[in-house]
Amino acid sequence: MQREKINSLKNNPYVLYSLLFPLGFILVVQVYFWRANATYIWGYDGLRQHFPYFVYIGQLVREFIETGRWQNFDLAMGMGG
Repeated sequence: MQREKINSLKNNPYVLYSLLFPLGFILVVQVYFWRANATYIWGYDGLRQHFPYFVYIGQLVREFIETGRWQNFDLAMGMGG
């Protein structure tokens, strides 16, 4: 029974895609950023737009770790969704 489940997961294309996609993403996108010595936040405009979002997400994750409850994304912060 257990072996049949494992074999069915191995032959499932969605499982294979889910495992290979992050690897492909890291190899293609992340390696480009690492080699170019670049970051995801570029210049003043990027800093103004993305930094508050990263601070908000950090607070959201810390609150989740402390309380175990996940708060929905707050659209009132003016960042869209």
